[in-house]
Amino acid sequence: MTLASCDTALPQPIRYQGDHHAQPTASRNHGRNASGNATFRFTYLASLTCTLSGVLEQHGQLYRIPTATYQCSDGVSTSATLSEIKATTQGIEGRMSAGLAAGACQEDAAFSAVLQ
Repeated sequence: MTLASCDTALPQPIRYQGDHHAQPTASRNHGRNASGNATFRFTYLASLTCTLSGVLEQHGQLYRIPTATYQCSDGVSTSATLSEIKATTQGIEGRMSAGLAAGACQEDAAFSAVLQ
């Protein structure tokens, strides 16, 4: 995960790895160019929970949510883009990018979750 362009005295970009537990859920219509709603919930070790949700767009084997709502239990409320979302035999993976109003940061992350 990378934070960049933050209004801080720290060197840019800031890279960090966060331990999290993802619980993605999705529903979609079947067929060509299928779409539907998807929700991704991330629970971090510090009891922070963040939810990203929006309408899926299918692009071949990959999905995208161009304008996802992004809300966290600490009050963060903004929008994000989820891309390269792909269901695999082990679970799901993708990428996320969001501008965070607090500190004017740009957050970029790759995520994956295994089936349970």
